[in-house]
Order: sequence, then structure tokens, then C-alpha cells
Amino acid sequence: MTTIHRHTCSAAAVTLVLLFVPAGQGQPSRGAAAPEYQRVRGLTGQFTCAVSPAVRTLVDRWKKDFQRMYPAVSLKVVRVESSSVPSALLAGTCDLAAMGRRITDGEEASFRTRFGHAPESFSVAADGIAVIVKKDNPIGSGLTLRQLDGIFSAATLRGGPVIETWGDIGVTGDWADTPVVPMSPGPAAGERALFQSIVLKGSRFRSDVRQQRTSSSVVQGVGLDPGAIGFASSLYPRGPRVRALPLSSSNGDRNGPYVAMTRKTCLDGSYPLCRFTYIYVNRTPGSELNPLTAEFLRFVNSRQGQRTAEDAGYYRLSPDLLAAQQRRLAGG
Repeated sequence: MTTIHRHTCSAAAVTLVLLFVPAGQGQPSRGAAAPEYQRVRGLTGQFTCAVSPAVRTLVDRWKKDFQRMYPAVSLKVVRVESSSVPSALLAGTCDLAAMGRRITDGEEASFRTRFGHAPESFSVAADGIAVIVKKDNPIGSGLTLRQLDGIFSAATLRGGPVIETWGDIGVTGDWADTPVVPMSPGPAAGERALFQSIVLKGSRFRSDVRQQRTSSSVVQGVGLDPGAIGFASSLYPRGPRVRALPLSSSNGDRNGPYVAMTRKTCLDGSYPLCRFTYIYVNRTPGSELNPLTAEFLRFVNSRQGQRTAEDAGYYRLSPDLLAAQQRRLAGG
């Protein structure tokens, strides 16, 4: 019978972090369904999760389901800004820490310096970043990453021209002279960091990009401005005033194919702005996970845990990937 007592928040504590990273793993599977979660007996204890705003809803839902199965387990969820999450992971001041972006190379290097190894990662869910315009915008089949770079980037590292009007993208008629008004979530948003990394190749945003506080604010702003274009997490309802554009990974100006954002296109990587939610575990290679930590991971990688993620607006992962992670948790 497994019994877990209260974990102290120290450098020796088992620490997890949920992160968002670009697609490229977890493709849709034709195999068996995701593994069912089997409840264990006698699980008790307390642990804490520091979360960024982007993942608060998902973690709260997992917490509710997990504690319903285990009334003697207490998970405290503490909201912090995304920039504070890696510090919590490094300092070991919590058991879990969740955020909407990847740790940087520098943050991982600091982890290795302190602990002597990199954090171990587990995929838990996926979502996408939608590029949105006002619903009546007459832009055609979609946009390429090169065109998005010309709209949002200060350096246009993809080699295209700076785009100032909708006519610069090929829109004709009354819209041709309409200024393009780029909008973005604020610097703390994980989707902004991912967009900057993939589309802008790490370049700075243009100075005229209008920063909104959240993805939800971007959706509202684009819906009110005819010339606006923005990007927002797929977790936020897009509403009746805006629509999402298909995207092409091509570095040309009008080259397809243009791919709409769906679960399939996110998991197979054909839609370029998708990300996986990862859990990073501070496990010394060759050692076993803390039983409470391992049980929580088994739950989020199960059919029930993935259903919870889907109910929160995420894409569930492929059964094959989830089964492989379950075997890794079991030491297989």
C-alpha cells in the first residue's frame, strides 16, 4: 500500500514543470485506445504546483479529478507569472510548476549545473496558435510564415518585405490601402514566445505591434479593428467577429499548401504553430519517481486524464505515445 507524507519544498524535493513546446512528436495513431487509469489504494500526501496563467485551467481540472479519486491527497495550485516558473523549478520551492512555454537553453543549463542532469519530460496535451483576422477580411487562402514575418518582425529574417498594408499581401479593392494592424499577447504569454521562435526566427517584434494582455484580449481587439491581424491560443474561443487563417510553412509569398489548424494537423506537424504541453520531472537517471508524483503522471497520461485535457480545450495525444510514457513511468 502506497502512503506518501507531506513533501518539503526544498532542492531535494521531486519537482515537475508543465511546458508548451512546438509540435513534432505524438502523431495521430491507429493503434489501441489510450490506457485506462487504474486507481491505487492508500495514496495520501500533499504537494504544490506553481502555474502560469496559461495552464491554470488545465491543472485545476486535473487537480479536481485526481483529488476526487484520492480524497486524502491535497494539491495546492499557486498562480505565478510565467517568468517565475523556471526559478521555482531551479530552486525546488514546489513539487510541480506549470507554464505555457519551453524552458530556454540557459534555464536548462542552470538546471544541469545545480542537479547534474537535465529534467526528464513527459508529453501531456497539445494545442495550437491561431492567426486571426476580422471575419470580413478578404484575404485569400491563407498566409505563409514569410508573410507573417513581414507583418510582425523587426528584422524580417525570412527575407521577405516589410508588410504595411493589406495590398502588400495581395488584397485588392477597398482593402488594398488598409493598414495592417498587428496585435500580439504580452511578453509573459507562452504563445508569444513560440510565435517569436518559429515565425520570427527569434527576431524582435516590430515596434508598432500592439501588445494585448492575453490571447483573449487579442481576439477582442482584432474583432474591433478591420485592419487587425493577431495570434492567440486555440484554447480561447475566437467568437463571431474573427476567423482563423490556414497557414503554410513555405518561405515564399504565395506558396501552399495552406493548412488549417486541427488536432490531426497539430499532432502530425503539418500546421506550423502547434505546441505540446510537457511535464518535466527532476528525476536522477536510474532512480524511481516519488510514488505520488508518478501516480499523478500516470493519471494525466491515461484515457481519463486526456479526456480532462480535451474538455479544457486541448488536443489529446496519440494512444501510442501515451502508452510509451506509461511504460517509462513503470520502468519499462
